[in-house]
Parts: sequence; structure tokens; C-alpha cells
Amino acid sequence: RQVQHMRELLAKEPESSELHDNLGLVYLIDLGDCQQVLHHFATASERDSTYKDYRALLEEAMKR
Repeated sequence: RQVQHMRELLAKEPESSELHDNLGLVYLIDLGDCQQVLHHFATASERDSTYKDYRALLEEAMKR
């Protein structure tokens, strides 16, 4: 349900680093879907390289 809502928001604002980051966190913490985590964190980083240090989060996702 949360993923669906966030995907709807992302459809309206596909360039939003914040939305990609938040969706990546949902996939990491709640769903454990590494592929989606990596996709959304990488997209957030591409959109705004200063937004957050994704390295640690990507490493965490890759461990799962």
C-alpha cells in the first residue's frame, strides 16, 4: 500500500531524488527487495549527487 502510494507520487514527480530515496528505503527496510533498492538509490543519486551519501545504503542493500 505504501509502495503504491509512493509510486503514484513518483509518477507525478519522476525527477524527485527524495521520492526515489524514500521508495528505496521502503524496499530496503520493509520489503528486502534488493533490486528495487539499488534502482531507486542509484536513480536518486543520479538526479542529485549531493542529496545523500548512498554508498552505505547501497552496501547494506547488497548484503541482503
